[in-house]
Amino acid sequence: VYSLAASGYNIFAGTNYYGVYRSTTAGISWSQMSLNNKTVYSLAISGNNIFAGTWWTYGVYYSEDNGSNWTEKNQGWSEIPEVKALLIANNYIFAGTEGNSVWRRTLTDFTLPSSPVLISPV
Repeated sequence: VYSLAASGYNIFAGTNYYGVYRSTTAGISWSQMSLNNKTVYSLAISGNNIFAGTWWTYGVYYSEDNGSNWTEKNQGWSEIPEVKALLIANNYIFAGTEGNSVWRRTLTDFTLPSSPVLISPV
């Protein structure tokens, strides 16, 4: 397990090659969600939306239904990065990437077409 996030009674675990698991029983039992066959390094939650930062060239995915379905959101990157860290603050989602950069996107951009903005090489 690379990452954990919680929202209400749901706990999510990002795993190596097996995507995201969800527990609705305080961790007693787990179910694999539909983001299968991907390594998930990072998870972040805002309201009903769950965000997953993934390995290799898969980038960022998000779910609006507690992880049952996932949508890829990587438009605008010249090369889709490996996303090692996610943070949600002040209506933005920040992605820390393997390429030593931090990218920013507004949360509303996940439902509208847009491009991420490079804010700082690290």
